Amino acid sequence: MEELFLSLNGYNCVPLPGKRFTSIKRLYLNNSEICDWAELNKIGRAFPSLEELIMTESLLRNILPSPSKADCAFPNLKSLVLNRTMLNDWSDIEALNTFPSLKDVRLLGIPLLNDYSEKQGRQLLIANLPNIEMLNNSKILPKERDGADRMFIRKFMDSKNPPKRYKKLVELHGHLERLADVNLAPKQTAIVEIHYEDLPPFSREVKLNQTVFDFKKSLVDVVGVPPSGFRLFYHDFEALEVFGPEELKSSVSKTCLHRFKVKDGDSFQIVRKGA
Repeated sequence: MEELFLSLNGYNCVPLPGKRFTSIKRLYLNNSEICDWAELNKIGRAFPSLEELIMTESLLRNILPSPSKADCAFPNLKSLVLNRTMLNDWSDIEALNTFPSLKDVRLLGIPLLNDYSEKQGRQLLIANLPNIEMLNNSKILPKERDGADRMFIRKFMDSKNPPKRYKKLVELHGHLERLADVNLAPKQTAIVEIHYEDLPPFSREVKLNQTVFDFKKSLVDVVGVPPSGFRLFYHDFEALEVFGPEELKSSVSKTCLHRFKVKDGDSFQIVRKGA
């Protein structure tokens, strides 16, 4: 027998077994009440050939590091599933690095990651698990690992007491520059130039979330007639030579200026009707 199901057993401790079961390679302990990894070490001793341990939706609260490779309770464990357990400390994640054969880990829905987005949580796990090749059923590619390592370094570069992993990653990647603080939010205003008849052109700051009609109303003080009494042309300074001016007709009166990609340096020309 290679596969054993012990889920929903109600045990919160493991009696010391009287023998070892060397044929078992996969063990299911879902919905277990075992809280302490020390109890699981007893299972590892009883099943020395164990390659996969599935312990979803269990009360497990910690993971203990192996004192040495020779004394590891799970020397052949390749896959560990701890989804929706109670793990809530990064030292538990670091302990997984002491399992000599572990390559596949699943850690979805643990309290430790509650304060992070899905992407941030995955990056932090990858940065803390250098030997893992599969995380949450997804292969860790070299590019993703490199990005996770660098994110980890930048996250803790100002910390007075960074995690142990921080020093090792700095030794691997060196000290990194801070990322530029780029504001990707859309602009709310633009400085444009207004042209009207023989008046000297003048600059005006316009709100880009206002409609064409509202913008025309703001120009009444210049023209001296209501919006229906003049035409308005938009000049995109980057595309003027190719497309020419664009008349903002009544059909777009309810359209906001940002839809036309109005930006600093553009201009508007006012033409009175009947002129």
